[in-house]
Amino acid sequence: MDDLKLADRLLQDYKLSNLKKENPTWPHEVNRSLAFININLFKVKLSIEYMREYCNVPQKNFSTRFKRYVGKVPSSYVVYHRVEAAKILIDNDLFDLTIGDIGWIVGYEKPSSFATIFKSKVGLSPLRWKKRDI
Repeated sequence: MDDLKLADRLLQDYKLSNLKKENPTWPHEVNRSLAFININLFKVKLSIEYMREYCNVPQKNFSTRFKRYVGKVPSSYVVYHRVEAAKILIDNDLFDLTIGDIGWIVGYEKPSSFATIFKSKVGLSPLRWKKRDI
């Protein structure tokens, strides 16, 4: 299996076991937005503004309502799961992918953006994460 197919498989497994699931007791706009984010989580073009527009979600207090049910505001939810998925890909020794490739795979267009966000959330750059003693 080539690296990109294996990475895609790991990301699909990550989605199945780590993302919040819709809940019938939650407001419709929260469930609709959560489903949209979960489906598009690793796409470079995902933006919270586009999600609001696509799902026809009013901006007023939406982030607060989303956080009440999901545990994080939408942008933090996206960043958290992208970084966690990136850590899995970085830790997988089967890959011959660069850090920039991994950033792109989890949804960041620019390697520098990925590295900055990763370091701010993890405390280490992606390269240092890869070279750390486990």
